[in-house]
Amino acid sequence: MARRLIYATCLVILLLAVSSWKPPAAYACSCAPSPPLKERVRGSVRAADMVFAGKVIAITDLAAVSNAQDDNYIAVQFEVRRVWKGPEQGQITTYMENRNPSTCDIPFVLDESYLVYAYTSPADGRLHASMTICGLTRNLTIASNQISILDQNSRDYPGMPLTGQPAEQILPVLLASLLAVALGLLLLSVQSRTRGKYR
Repeated sequence: MARRLIYATCLVILLLAVSSWKPPAAYACSCAPSPPLKERVRGSVRAADMVFAGKVIAITDLAAVSNAQDDNYIAVQFEVRRVWKGPEQGQITTYMENRNPSTCDIPFVLDESYLVYAYTSPADGRLHASMTICGLTRNLTIASNQISILDQNSRDYPGMPLTGQPAEQILPVLLASLLAVALGLLLLSVQSRTRGKYR
């Protein structure tokens, strides 16, 4: 009976740990062969009007707000943490088309932090940025290689330090897993001691 209780407890803890883990989203998209990352980053910096790292603090569907059919854009407002190219500002708003997303598009998420390459549109004069599987705009949690390249010739923004999210996402799963292992070992130790006493 005690053995079944031990196994059931370990199983419940393990299931809780596994259920709290969210795998990254998968996208079905293929990209054309590209040059090495260092060349891509340098080329994108030259082409961009602004390159920065920032946290998304607001996402606004402009068509819904203005009821205008011709303003089919989403405004994404960032709290700037660091600038590699462009004016140093505390907040920046970029725009992206509000279209049916393709499998290559990745939406910006509120409260997430990104490395952003933004371009001024000649059509409307706005700063545009979008995130696709094939582009270099990325969540900061997976942009460390690009940041290393950018840092070779960068100037720091005198604001908040860059901070990523992965530790915050992995920590609950890691702690639950360690707790499950420790509890399992403790219960097995108690069971072996109990078994030794009654032989």
